[in-house]
Amino acid sequence: MTLSFAAIGSLGGGLNSDSMDAAVKRGIDFIGADGGSTDLGPGPLAGNGTIHSEAPTRHDLELALRAASEAGVPLLVGSCGTSGRDWGVDWIAGMVRDWARAEGKSLRVVKIYTELDKDYVKGKLREGKLHALHPQLPYDAETVDRSERIVAVMGVEAFQHALEMGADVVLAGRASDAAIFAAYPITKGIAPAVAWHAGKTVECGAAAATPPKLDVVYVNVDPDGFEVEAMDENLRCTPMSVAAFQLYESADPFRLVQPSGVLDTTDTRYEPISDRAVRASGATFEPRDGYTLKIEGVEYVGWRKFFILSVRDTAIIEHFDKWLESAIASAMKRVREEQSPELLEQTDIRVHPYGVSGTMGEWEPTPTLQGHEALLLVNVTSKDPQVAETVANIVWYTILHEPAPHAMGYPTLAFMHAPAVIDGGKVHAFNANHVIDVESPIEPFRFVVEEVNGR
Repeated sequence: MTLSFAAIGSLGGGLNSDSMDAAVKRGIDFIGADGGSTDLGPGPLAGNGTIHSEAPTRHDLELALRAASEAGVPLLVGSCGTSGRDWGVDWIAGMVRDWARAEGKSLRVVKIYTELDKDYVKGKLREGKLHALHPQLPYDAETVDRSERIVAVMGVEAFQHALEMGADVVLAGRASDAAIFAAYPITKGIAPAVAWHAGKTVECGAAAATPPKLDVVYVNVDPDGFEVEAMDENLRCTPMSVAAFQLYESADPFRLVQPSGVLDTTDTRYEPISDRAVRASGATFEPRDGYTLKIEGVEYVGWRKFFILSVRDTAIIEHFDKWLESAIASAMKRVREEQSPELLEQTDIRVHPYGVSGTMGEWEPTPTLQGHEALLLVNVTSKDPQVAETVANIVWYTILHEPAPHAMGYPTLAFMHAPAVIDGGKVHAFNANHVIDVESPIEPFRFVVEEVNGR
């Protein structure tokens, strides 16, 4: 048994039409596309935006729909709308509907919703069927109640069930990236080890190539392994690039935990079959007794105000650490004395001095200002938006006028926005790093069939 498919790494990330056409011409059995990520943090799950806006998402989706229609194969999209929340599934479904009607196509669309009812999660808690992963976060009924939204991350079985329902297009909520691409091959008899390893390798499309790019890769899978090739002629899949991708978003590059078991790539062989394609073989898969689904939840933690200041004053730069420490201390003193100490207790203030250690913070191994300027990004967060506004304004104005050590008069700083304090809106945090035991791999999911008649 062998089959082939096209893998799109990020729906909305910039799909090349020529690459898509090249994959279709070679012959494919399905198209898979990853539509989500936690790269943007908890905001999208809370309802705050998507990783790609509507126009680029629609562009890539329509190319994929056209290719699937021409090839007569199903299209599988996972983690719709970035976070896989129900809104994201409906958002992509609306685009599918628009395309089908414009093109006069009739499609069976199966939508898989993955948002969890809070009572369902509390039931898992009471039954002892909710378990913490590392690092452990406290989780109880109150945490569930505070959650604005909770989703479960599906494995291959939900995709397989949708295909059994006759889907031309599967639009899934939150999903394991690798499962999007492993589901169909496993259904057709490909060994789980091969299918899961192929899925892991191409979950971001041509990011497994060199140079990496979120474009299409063509994959052949057979009983013993798989072959992967980037469709853009300027990209090359090499043993190094394919093997290195196993490190991507992985705590362990050799053991990838999935709902039904663990993929082990310790003994994998990566062999060039051309100057642009690689064959991988030798992975194993360890099935798990029982079945678990990871859950992701978010809760509101505050309202953010922020400001940006640029520093080029030599008098400051020469004594930057001392100046910044003094400026923050002066700002805190003003808040305590002019407002109240309680405001500081209600506020989280984070200063990112780019040019020194703004990216790594306390993890920066060499926190030394090496250039002639620095940029301060200061985030002020409080559950009370008015408190955040008050503290941010005091901190901003105090830093702006903090005297430079060993210099006379006011310092010189620059800010490009007026007003300088910008409203960052609601801030959320992930509050779940847990799995739930389920009797069936599709237990918590809802499947809805939509017949789209474009004729």
